[in-house]
Amino acid sequence: VDAEGTHFSPPLLVQIAADTMRGRVLLCAPGNSISPDLQRLMGDADIRKAFFGDPRRERLGCAIRNGVDTQVAERASSGLEGDAPQRGLADVCGRLLQGAPYAKRKRLQKSFGFYRQRAEASLRHSRHWLSTDQRRYAAADAWATLAVYKKLETCGATFELHDVAAEAPSPDRQRGRPVAHTSRADDLRAFVNRSLAGQTG
Repeated sequence: VDAEGTHFSPPLLVQIAADTMRGRVLLCAPGNSISPDLQRLMGDADIRKAFFGDPRRERLGCAIRNGVDTQVAERASSGLEGDAPQRGLADVCGRLLQGAPYAKRKRLQKSFGFYRQRAEASLRHSRHWLSTDQRRYAAADAWATLAVYKKLETCGATFELHDVAAEAPSPDRQRGRPVAHTSRADDLRAFVNRSLAGQTG
């Protein structure tokens, strides 16, 4: 799980990658509140949620159960001391998967911080407010976080579990708009398949 535009709560964009998604990444634009489906997914203690960094940093606006911080696990696995410099996701993922850091375009990372209000259009029309490069950048972060988690798990790394309480939205940083209510998701696969169908419809 990753998020962009975390100066909002919920963030502008939430990205989800999973083994069941066959290499695809789901991009969700929460609006003024997290959808019921995404709340159920984040709050499901039977589904592991991997983050790169403290899950509270993503400001998802909902409770998170069974979350893990792959950044902390990677530091411990690598034997890095507490005062060692922090390594970013592109650096860690690249070193674990190909022996050298991946390149990361800082311009795209910073571009999400320029938004001072939410887009009126839904994510189905995100081409109007997110460039293709921005969407690829966001998707790559979720893919890389999952890849780091899987590699660390294969290497026998120890993960500290996090249960995070819901954070209240920040109304001074949001524009009000109706919240879309969707049907109950029975599991992650149903949630992903329905959301992908909605994006392509």
